Amino acid sequence: ISTTGDITIAEDLTVSGDLVPSTALSHRNIIINGGMQVAQRSTAEVIISDGSNEGYQTVDRFSQSFGSAAGGAVKWTQVQNEVPDISGGDMFTNSLKVQCSTATTENTNKEINIVTKLEVQDMERFGWGKTNKKDAVLSFYFKTSVTGIYSIYLQTSGSGTRRRMISFSVADTNWNRYEIPISADTVALSGASNSFGISIAWQLINVPNYEYTGGTDSGWGTTIYLTDDGQVDFMGTSNTLYLTGVQLELGSNATPFEHRSYGEELARCQRYCQARIGSEGSNGSNSQLGYGIARSTTAAFFQDRLQVKMRTAPSVTVVNPTNFYVYQTSLTATTAVAFDISDVNTVSLSASVSSGLTVPTFYTLGTNNANAQIIYSSE
Repeated sequence: ISTTGDITIAEDLTVSGDLVPSTALSHRNIIINGGMQVAQRSTAEVIISDGSNEGYQTVDRFSQSFGSAAGGAVKWTQVQNEVPDISGGDMFTNSLKVQCSTATTENTNKEINIVTKLEVQDMERFGWGKTNKKDAVLSFYFKTSVTGIYSIYLQTSGSGTRRRMISFSVADTNWNRYEIPISADTVALSGASNSFGISIAWQLINVPNYEYTGGTDSGWGTTIYLTDDGQVDFMGTSNTLYLTGVQLELGSNATPFEHRSYGEELARCQRYCQARIGSEGSNGSNSQLGYGIARSTTAAFFQDRLQVKMRTAPSVTVVNPTNFYVYQTSLTATTAVAFDISDVNTVSLSASVSSGLTVPTFYTLGTNNANAQIIYSSE
């Protein structure tokens, strides 16, 4: 069969020779956690504003950003069973919900957006900047109470920092799938293979000083165009949006969303974040976090082997450090838990107690408190 158009086959098709697709049948989607399955840090609602709780809070690999001194605030959470069975669409259980809790209006140069990022090595398949560079297509499922024009802002690590703004129009308040073709850039990505390669931002408010007035696509360049000049103001009290099914792949036409198992998606997310949370253990509510020895009667050092190799040596955040315990034959409450050293495979922690440890006895660091957390991050 030789054709330059689409072929629709209503019945079964048997292929006796090789079937050679133009793009991969699996591992097409390079977005991590595009189905919003994984939320290691928390599934509870978080209020985010400029300088307060910005960054990664609930769903992994997606963050909320406010430009410096931008007003307003949003409620941010992972929700279930919010995605209906769209005719001809994919099926989802989880989505990201963003609701404006404090209203604001557009600022001359302050942006408010939802962001996800990819590494340079994950973008290599597109070959941007090379002779045989390839186009990409971004697709996602989106629902909002505010119709109108929304903007996608792309920024790469290319020479001089490459940027592009592409807008899309929302005509109703229902769930819809949107497809954003992205033609290949003529400039290659730069930086180490595990460094930032591209960021994708969904803009929630217009930025007049950086708006594009020439249409729906600014094209690749170095000039900063953050929004379409027709961008809606989402930041009105109680305005709500949902996002899921985010996919970035080779080609000019989006394929059905590539669903991955929770285990596979979790492992991908753990390259950037690993959360140790109390009350996740098998022994009642006890969670074992690391193993080590006492260095004095009041201090012990522990090693926690990371579940997957992380992107870089992680930073460590300890939440409620007095809600942990040191255990040998009985529980001894901690007065502090702190970061010692780390590499991409292992983290060392120190724990302090008031007294009672025996040198050099082997101890376990653990917690039975759901509010106790240790977050390893290499975002």
